[in-house]
Parts: sequence; structure tokens; C-alpha cells
Amino acid sequence: MANLNPALQRAIRRAVRRLQPSCPPPNWNNADWRDELLHEAILAGLEAERDFDASQGVSLERFAYHRICAHLKTFCNREWRYQRVVVAFPNDEETGEVWEPEDEQSEEAYRQVEARMVVEYLQGQLEAWEYQLWTWVGQGRSYRRIGEQLGISHTMARKRWRQLQAKLQALMENPQEKSEF
Repeated sequence: MANLNPALQRAIRRAVRRLQPSCPPPNWNNADWRDELLHEAILAGLEAERDFDASQGVSLERFAYHRICAHLKTFCNREWRYQRVVVAFPNDEETGEVWEPEDEQSEEAYRQVEARMVVEYLQGQLEAWEYQLWTWVGQGRSYRRIGEQLGISHTMARKRWRQLQAKLQALMENPQEKSEF
């Protein structure tokens, strides 16, 4: 951070200090949460410095501070939203084993929840068209309508959906990538 513009450094410190007293989301300890906030603030600060226009009559520090605060708020909300949906399967009280649903409808519901959790977490990592495709299919739109919106044929829309399903399935089945979440 020492290499950054002093005005940008002050903006970063102020923004992190503003959010630091907030309690971290579940599964985060305070030190890691502070480090993560600082790194996110630096990233947002660099983006603000890149987008800064001195002719607008606002100082770099003020401009960066507001951009960093907005970025950190979005980051915190996304992290809390993700942590709220991460719920462990219940354990059997007598045996201590993880409870597994008995009927297929329950099992399918768990698979859908798991898929939604993965996609929500990966939203920033998926390409824009992939996330949009996931959203539209989840809304029940037809491949024909999706194809029209993307400017492709309904056959190509269906093919892209299958590619996206395969990508998500691979991410969910690969324990090495799954542990990175």
C-alpha cells in the first residue's frame, strides 16, 4: 500500500475503518476479515484512481472514498448472503451420521439449493452470458426466447445451457475446486 498515492491511501484507511467494527460473516475470523476488507478496498481504490477525472471538481480522496465504500458494502452483502445459504446437512441424533433425504423430491430440492449456492457464489467468476443464461432458464424462459435475446438460434441456446450445466457439474464434483469456496 506504500506505493499508492497518499490521498488514495487515506481514502482506503478511512473506508476500511468505517466497516472494520462490523462483525465478520460466519466462518470468518476477525483478522482474516480485516485483511480481506483491506485487499478489497485496495482493489476498489486502484479502480477509482483509474476512473478518476480531476476536471469533475472532486478530489481523488473523496472520489475514491465513496467508490471504495460502495465496493466494500457490495462485497460485505455478497459475503453475508453467501454465508447465510451455506448450511450443513442435519445429523442423526442417535448415530451422528449426516441425514440424507429419503424421497427423490427432497433429494432434488437439495441438489437445486446446492446448484443455486454455487452459481450465486460464482456469479463474479462466470462470464456475463453464462450467468444471464442461468437466470433466464431458472425463470422458466424457453430456449427460443433465450436465443432471441442472445441473438442466437434456440438450438445454440440449448447447447450453451448444456455447456454451462457441464461446467457447473464439474465444479461441484471436483473436490479440489470445491474446497476453494
